[in-house]
Amino acid sequence: MLLNRMRALAVLTILAAASPSATLAQTPSPTNPTDPNAPAAAADPSDRFFDDSQLHDIKLTCNSRDWESLNQHYLDDTYYICDFRWSDQVLRNIGIRSRGTGSRSGVKPGLRVDFDRYTTDQKFLGLKSVILRNNTQDPSGLRERLGMLMFRRMGLKGLREAHARLFVNNAYVGLYTMVESVDKAWLKKNYGENDGYLYEFKYDVGAPQPFVFRYLGADPALYVPIPFKPETHEAAPRPEVFEHDARRLSQVVPNGSAAGIITSPPYAGTYDYAEHQRLRFDFLGLRHRELDAGEVGSRRSFEEDPAAAHRAWQKALAGIVARIGRALAPGAAAAIVIGDSVARGRALYALDDLREALTGDLAIEAWASQERPMLGAVERRAFGDRPKAEHVVVIRRS
Repeated sequence: MLLNRMRALAVLTILAAASPSATLAQTPSPTNPTDPNAPAAAADPSDRFFDDSQLHDIKLTCNSRDWESLNQHYLDDTYYICDFRWSDQVLRNIGIRSRGTGSRSGVKPGLRVDFDRYTTDQKFLGLKSVILRNNTQDPSGLRERLGMLMFRRMGLKGLREAHARLFVNNAYVGLYTMVESVDKAWLKKNYGENDGYLYEFKYDVGAPQPFVFRYLGADPALYVPIPFKPETHEAAPRPEVFEHDARRLSQVVPNGSAAGIITSPPYAGTYDYAEHQRLRFDFLGLRHRELDAGEVGSRRSFEEDPAAAHRAWQKALAGIVARIGRALAPGAAAAIVIGDSVARGRALYALDDLREALTGDLAIEAWASQERPMLGAVERRAFGDRPKAEHVVVIRRS
């Protein structure tokens, strides 16, 4: 993501907290089922609604012309008033609108149901809203529900989902998935606070080019409010973002203030970034000797003395991780992208080096690894039966 910003200097992106409370959005839930010492969660009245062991019935009653208009103008976000019935619960004057991007349909519309749209502070079993997903892009109707179930089994925060038959004015519309809304109430329940930054990705059909999650720059205005719509801090939705050398974080970020950090240190012994940019430096009149001397994990250093270079790389990585730990607010997390490599015929396992670099109140919370192809016989011999991989690692400060 930051290749154009001299990755050789271990550039990173820091999301600075606007206030101490804003850093707590990453704090583990006090009712995390994976923590044996966590207090028991209070009974949630909406658990019955999301009971996935049964098929539910949801009945909406609205003006027939409104329902016809919603189906005809399914690309619009116009709200319509109606009554909502589930089991023995009835709510009057709730709001519904068409929702979705590619899933929008004039035959079986996906719906957003806002219980407080027309009646202030009205809630249904503690919920302000719910999504009725039409699953037009999932013939099985099960993929997301199974995915969320897997997340919850892993102790992660997954949305509650259950299936329901939808009836409008007593006419059967189809089988839907009831999905919990991610909003301030959801944050409060799952993370113990809702003062952090929450965004919803909104696909912009009118954009000249679709956003494909590429790096556009450090200015938050390039991302917010389009294509990321703020769900919290609506009046001031743009946090402060810094790009800086990971080894000099204290120059821009006070200790204990960063709500999140993203970085990708150079892979050990893989590239000579400064050397690759030498012609550009000469053209721009920039001095490159300082960059040569300060480059982390350069390929040429491993060619000269692999063992010493690896020790130097491990020391540099430990320093980067230590500075990340000091910059992070309590409970905040950092994402590190790092990869295995080969230097002078020796395999270097980046995840092992990162584990050894962790000290103090930093711990690995999760990681994902993707096997990468071996480049030639030298790499195949070096790695042997163990795969070469790239890793995304989330570390959290306690």
